[in-house]
Amino acid sequence: MIVKIFVSHAKIARSMIKVIAIRLFIGGIKMDFKNDGMIGNLPKNINKEVPTPNADAKRITKLVKHDGDVVGYELSNGQRVSKDEGIQMAKMGEIAGVAVATRKGNEYLRSLPDENENNNLGNLPSITD
Repeated sequence: MIVKIFVSHAKIARSMIKVIAIRLFIGGIKMDFKNDGMIGNLPKNINKEVPTPNADAKRITKLVKHDGDVVGYELSNGQRVSKDEGIQMAKMGEIAGVAVATRKGNEYLRSLPDENENNNLGNLPSITD
């Protein structure tokens, strides 16, 4: 049994973050483990809650704004819901592709972190209330 451990460093999101990549070669089977605490350039623990969406879950297609602030969401079925209703719906698995995060004690919805910034909520079209 041969075990080789490789440690490398990667530059991510304007700062140097240590990335530990461990490769184990056991009986000819290669397993890669990456423990850098990141998903793309965001911390894995940024979300307070990542609900599992129901099979019939809707997606957020537009942000409803009032004076520049998000006050609600328009869903893929055309339904408009308030920000608080959207958070509750997401927690119940009724909205897909989002997580519940907290900033300064206030809950809000955010897109699930991935390598694609085009699907972030902030990049969706907005409508005014």
